[in-house]
Amino acid sequence: MMGSTAVGMGSTAMSMFSGPTRITKPEFKFNGTLIVDTVMESVRTQMIKLGMEELHPPDLEVEESGCKAGLFEGKIIGFTNFHRVGDVLTVTEPLKTKFRSAFGFTDISYESGVELKCGKV
Repeated sequence: MMGSTAVGMGSTAMSMFSGPTRITKPEFKFNGTLIVDTVMESVRTQMIKLGMEELHPPDLEVEESGCKAGLFEGKIIGFTNFHRVGDVLTVTEPLKTKFRSAFGFTDISYESGVELKCGKV
């Protein structure tokens, strides 16, 4: 049982704790746009550091009705040019926060070798 004063606290400090204590639901104000922009910049920096400015998808070959089409030595450039489009909607619930936004790419391109064969394959 606690006395009238706690160790290191005077009676004035304890008086503000007398009676029932009610903890109200806290309100958090997040700047979702700033948070998402910061995360996107971090991801962009990491992608560049890991050499992911240029991605190489696997070769693809499709055969249909005696014809064959193939894409080989493909290269996608421009993934690090992604950006946020518009504002970020922030939904805060107890124990979780959700951010919703649209994203886009600028100057993304795909280069590949193409092979087409019809007839006897």
